[in-house]
Amino acid sequence: MKYLIIATLLIFTCSTQSSAQVLDTISMGSNYAFQNWYKIETDKEVKASATNWDLAFTTGKQDASIWTNHGSKLYKAVAPASAWATLNVDTTSLSEANLQVNTDTSWAVGAFNRTADNYFDYGWGNYVFASHNVIGDSIYVFKAATDGKWRKIFIEKLAYDTSFFVRVADLDGANQRTFEVKKAAFAGRNFGYYSFLTASTLNREPLSKDWDLSVFRYWSVAADPNTGILSPYLVAGVLQNKGITVAKAVRRDTASDLYTTLPFKTIINTIGADWKTYDITTNRYKMADSTAYFVKTGNGKV
Repeated sequence: MKYLIIATLLIFTCSTQSSAQVLDTISMGSNYAFQNWYKIETDKEVKASATNWDLAFTTGKQDASIWTNHGSKLYKAVAPASAWATLNVDTTSLSEANLQVNTDTSWAVGAFNRTADNYFDYGWGNYVFASHNVIGDSIYVFKAATDGKWRKIFIEKLAYDTSFFVRVADLDGANQRTFEVKKAAFAGRNFGYYSFLTASTLNREPLSKDWDLSVFRYWSVAADPNTGILSPYLVAGVLQNKGITVAKAVRRDTASDLYTTLPFKTIINTIGADWKTYDITTNRYKMADSTAYFVKTGNGKV
């Protein structure tokens, strides 16, 4: 049995046996430079630049989720898809209140999916029974993390659960082009990635079977204490992979049978980011007292 304890923002420890403990250190680097993927059973870590991508397209079956880099900005244009050719948005009029961000509760809901309102609606488009395609119906205004440029984006379709087709252009319509992201090109991984800086796809994450937890900077949502309005904010924390469940223990007890009394959850931010708080008087993070997490991996081991 392995115990996972978040020790600081950049460090966590795990035991490789119930009778011994091994310290493993994971560093996101200065200014959260890396995203890290960690396999508990092998103590193996893979890392990649956190800023070398803009869009992430799911490889999952019957899934049409699209994520954005935490350093980007995405807004849904108030215009029908047919207005693509004439749409020219003044970015100074965009409100942070309308910013669309990824959820931190499910890998199936990226920033492009946040406005979905029924089972067949994926936010950026709708599933069509006759063709089995997801057809785009929304124009987005997007500021890329990799090159800092504003563009308009139209996800044209997900063709029969195999390829995403995306149309992009400058806000004034110049430099229009279309690119394709094939799910099969990233088989075995959760996402395939795209960079506007290089105008190409990239393979930046390990195979899904090779990691349990990912440590990186991402968006979360919290209610304003004064207004109660939900607003996005950036956090640094831990999200679990698909098929991984986690139980939170609110007391520091390493008894081997403790986890049997705890509920294991599939929500991917069960560890999340609230195991720490920032103390502005000391400029340091304070760890949540007497908190531990039990991770059940895909093979059922805890």
